[in-house]
Amino acid sequence: GKSDPGFNGDSMNWLLPVPPKVFIDETSPLCHSAQRTQTQSSDKYPRLQAVAGGFVTMRYSENGHVTLVDEATGRGKPEKGGTVFVYGTTEPKEDEKLMDVLQWTKNGTGRGVLLATNNFDDERCYEINATPISKERQATYPNSGMGQTGGGFPLMCDTNAQIPTTAPEGKPYTLYWVWQWNTAKGTEGQPA
Repeated sequence: GKSDPGFNGDSMNWLLPVPPKVFIDETSPLCHSAQRTQTQSSDKYPRLQAVAGGFVTMRYSENGHVTLVDEATGRGKPEKGGTVFVYGTTEPKEDEKLMDVLQWTKNGTGRGVLLATNNFDDERCYEINATPISKERQATYPNSGMGQTGGGFPLMCDTNAQIPTTAPEGKPYTLYWVWQWNTAKGTEGQPA
């Protein structure tokens, strides 16, 4: 958690390709090394519980990928902050490869299923800064601390997914949140 001692923001970030590679390939691991096993701290961060067929919301900070994107910094980046894909499986692997998971479909091709596809920008989220988009969203969607009013806090982005009705009761169901924020060919130093 961000409030945990020692949190630095990079402990769970997983950016691909991993240098010295310049392209993602069939050997690219799906998850950060600290995220490859099903380990929860039951007292502080218990495992999410949801019913088969129920909906879950995954929340994340936009970290400037919505409010701070401008002509200079956003050249070649996709609109709406790119695309978020949510995949689910009852058979996770510690050495899961990104390219394998990207083959999963809504019909369940592979060991898992594509559960949702959303824009990274949910059109409500923002960080607190002086950009026009942040100011507009702060006014439209004020976010206050618990027991307070008047806003002043960042509003996290949401990605929603439905747990399959076939998910087994009482057993773990693994979700993979994959964000595609690619840079277009021929921009920002990318080969044409």
